[in-house]
Amino acid sequence: EGVLLVGANAFTTALGVALRGLGLKVMMADTAKFALRNARKQDLEVYRGDVLDEVTQDTPDMLQFQQVIAATDSDSYNALICAELGPEVGTGRATQTGSDRERPA
Repeated sequence: EGVLLVGANAFTTALGVALRGLGLKVMMADTAKFALRNARKQDLEVYRGDVLDEVTQDTPDMLQFQQVIAATDSDSYNALICAELGPEVGTGRATQTGSDRERPA
C-alpha cells in the first residue's frame, strides 16, 4: 500500500518515517523545495510540485496510493486536496489534518 503525504513539515516527515517502517510506500509532496529537505534527509520519496496541477505532466501516479493525508498549513487547501483526490483513492481514504493554531471559542 502507498500513502501520499501532502505538505512537508516535521509532523509529516515523522509520520512518513513511521509509515515506511511499517512497510508502506510513502511519498511526500510539497511545492517548496526547502520544505522537502528534511524528508529527503530521511530518505523519503519526494515530489516537488502541486499534486492538483493537471497542467504538469510529471504529477505522481495516483494509482500507487491508497491513502492521501493532506497536512499543509492551509485548511482550505487541505480540504480541496481531499475533495479532488478523494474520488481517485476513495473518499474515506483522503484525510486532512487540523490546524495546530488556537481557534477562538
